[in-house]
Amino acid sequence: MLRAFWVCVLGLALCGCTEAIQMRNPKTGEIAKCGPYPSDMIVGGDTQAQRETECIRDFQRQGFERVP
Repeated sequence: MLRAFWVCVLGLALCGCTEAIQMRNPKTGEIAKCGPYPSDMIVGGDTQAQRETECIRDFQRQGFERVP
């Protein structure tokens, strides 16, 4: 029983390990963020990584660049 508890705790901890990706528009200086996306906000079967990738691509199309 204790083992199952720790497996759940570890699983929940790993779910929140991603950080937001910052994007900056070099012309305007505007900053945007992509992610992290809580698992309850994921719709249509997309994973958190897929949502983050889509977000980055959308901002890049608008002229934003990823901030290191």
